[in-house]
Amino acid sequence: MLETSRQDITVRGSHGTETDELVRKLLEKVEQPNTDSGKGLVEPYFCTGDEAASLVEAGSSGDAPIITKGQQQFRWNDRDRPIAQVFRRMGGLDKSVSVQIPSRKATIQQQT
Repeated sequence: MLETSRQDITVRGSHGTETDELVRKLLEKVEQPNTDSGKGLVEPYFCTGDEAASLVEAGSSGDAPIITKGQQQFRWNDRDRPIAQVFRRMGGLDKSVSVQIPSRKATIQQQT
């Protein structure tokens, strides 16, 4: 049902449809990252601020990202969505940003 609905609102062969398909294929292949050093290379570290500081100071995190808990210094309000608050804090919202998959060829599909 969802697949049928999706096809009804997208233009087959359009750049957006092709991008959707690429992202879907990527998401079908993803796996949970390894966080246990006993099972091989640790992909991300989930830790407290103190644990993160120790990893960074020791240089033992390698290239793995460090994700901390309880380190939020900004107090969110209940009036706006967090993403709106983030953008408001960033400033310079008049900038134009292009989001794309650079290895893809551009496709232009004229609707008839």
